[in-house]
Amino acid sequence: MQMAWSSYAHLPNEENEYRSILSELKNEMSVSEVDEVIAKVKGKGHVSHHYRSNLARIGLFDVRGGKVYLNYDATVLKREKPYLKKVLSECLLRCKNMEIDMVEAIVWQNQAYDLKKVVDGMKKNYPELEKNNIARWIRPVVNLLKIIDYL
Repeated sequence: MQMAWSSYAHLPNEENEYRSILSELKNEMSVSEVDEVIAKVKGKGHVSHHYRSNLARIGLFDVRGGKVYLNYDATVLKREKPYLKKVLSECLLRCKNMEIDMVEAIVWQNQAYDLKKVVDGMKKNYPELEKNNIARWIRPVVNLLKIIDYL
């Protein structure tokens, strides 16, 4: 079975990066406007669609007809600091897929957000994958679990 590990490689790695991106988004923004927001936060001229699609994949917004539809309230996000953790936690609860479930299980088993332990756990199940690739692909997921205080 082909795993979609790289589907999460472009997620933000820090809480302030999530907050900066998500607080600037608006319902019915075009995907190009969303990409511009992400690029600005990342300090880049432009970003590939992967950044946007990774955020959509975990359920922060839906994309229909070239526009985004938020699954959270951006105005509340700007006003209430704890709201970000609530939004991200709810997204992960709704986002059930094997890759995230596996990372969650290894983090829970080790009771630690230790990337090396997670990579080693993944390597046991997928010996054909390179450790460096596994680390690059799942680092944002491990960091997301840390942001929401998963343990």
